[in-house]
Amino acid sequence: MRKILIITFAVLSLSMAAAAQDELVPFDGSRARTYKSARGSSLTAPSKAAPDAVVRQFLGSHGVGASTLASLHAVGEHRNQVSGQTQVRMEQQVAGLRVVDAYVKAAVNARGELVHLVQNIAPVTGATIAPAKVSESHALSAAAAAVYPSLKASMTVIGRQGNVTSFSKGTFFYASPTVERVAFLTKGGALKTGFLVETWSDRSNLLHRTLVDGKGKVQSVELRTNNDKYNIFPDNPTATPQTIVDGPGIGNLESPSGWLFGGPQGSVNISGNNAHAYLDRNADNKPDSVGDRISNGEFLSIADLATTPTTATNQNVAIQNLFYFNNFIHDTLYKHGFTEAAGNFQQNNFGRGGRDNDPVNAEGQDGAGTDNANFATPVDGLNPVCKCSCGPARVTTKL
Repeated sequence: MRKILIITFAVLSLSMAAAAQDELVPFDGSRARTYKSARGSSLTAPSKAAPDAVVRQFLGSHGVGASTLASLHAVGEHRNQVSGQTQVRMEQQVAGLRVVDAYVKAAVNARGELVHLVQNIAPVTGATIAPAKVSESHALSAAAAAVYPSLKASMTVIGRQGNVTSFSKGTFFYASPTVERVAFLTKGGALKTGFLVETWSDRSNLLHRTLVDGKGKVQSVELRTNNDKYNIFPDNPTATPQTIVDGPGIGNLESPSGWLFGGPQGSVNISGNNAHAYLDRNADNKPDSVGDRISNGEFLSIADLATTPTTATNQNVAIQNLFYFNNFIHDTLYKHGFTEAAGNFQQNNFGRGGRDNDPVNAEGQDGAGTDNANFATPVDGLNPVCKCSCGPARVTTKL
C-alpha cells in the first residue's frame, strides 16, 4: 500500500510539474529589457540603414539569436519631421502566428543612431509550433465561461480573415467577439499555439482579452475597460487629505479612450493617451523604473508624510498624483477649446486635426532641480515636458 501511495504521489508530482511548464509567461514590465543612452550620446554609431535594421543589428550584438531576429517584424514607424527622430515598433511572428504581447520599441535619431530601446520578446529556437487541439469556437466558449459565467447565448462563426475568426454578437455583445490564433511563451521555454479571445459586452461595457491555450484552458484574463481610480491630494498635502477619485472611463469627448493605455501599468510609470507620468530622479528624461505592477487600474498608494519622498510608497503617490492632474488639466482645457485642432497634447488625435504623438512627459521627483516645477511647450507634434522636483527632507512640500 505504501509503495502504491509513493508511486501515485510521484506520478502526480510529475504531472503537476509538466502542467506548470505549459503555463503562460506574462510579458509584463518586470520582464522587459531597457537600453538607454546617456544624455548627448547614443547606443550605436551613425548609420544610413533603415531604422528597423539598426534595431536588429543592436539586438544581434546583445545576444539575440538569428531565429529570434528573423521573427521580428516592424509594425509601426513614425518619423518626427522636426527632430528627425524615428519611433519604431516591432512584433514577433513565428510559424505565421503573432507572439502575443511580445514587442520591441525603439528610437533612432536623425543620424541613424539608436538612442533608446525596450525589448520584451520570446526566444525562438525552431520554426514550428505545436498545433492546438481545440478550435476557435471552443476557445471562445472557454473565455465566455470565465468572464461571463451566466451567459447562455450561442455564437456562430460569421467570418475569417487571416488568423482572426469573428463570431455573431447577438444582443449581449457590443461588438462581434473575435478569436485570433496566436503563439504564446510557456514557462518551459517553448512557444505554443493558443487563442487570444476579445469580447466586449454591451450593457456592462466590459472589454476582455482572454488567452486560451491549445487545450482549451484559460491562461490569462485582461480587463481593458477603464475603471481607473487614483488616491490624490486635491490641493496639497498640508491643506487636504488624500481622496480616492475615479478616472473618466471611456467614451467621453475629452478623452474618448480614457486616460490609461490598455494592459498593466507601473506604480511609478503610468502611460495614457494624454500623459506619461514617471519617476526621473537621475534627470535623464526617461523612466527610472516601472515600480509595482498595476493591472486593475487602481493607483491607491497612501502617502506617509513623516518620511522622505524617496520611500517607494511616497514615490508611488507622487506619480499617481502627477498623472491624475495632467489628465484632469487636459480634460478641463479641452472643454474650453484646447482641442486636437488647437494643438493639444495627445498620442492619438482620433482624426480630429492637429498632430499626433505628443502626450505630456510628466517627470516626477526630477533630479534636475529641487522644490520646483516647470513646463516646456514645443510646437504641435512634439512632446511637452513637465518637470516636478521634490525637496530632500519631507514629502510635505510637493508630491
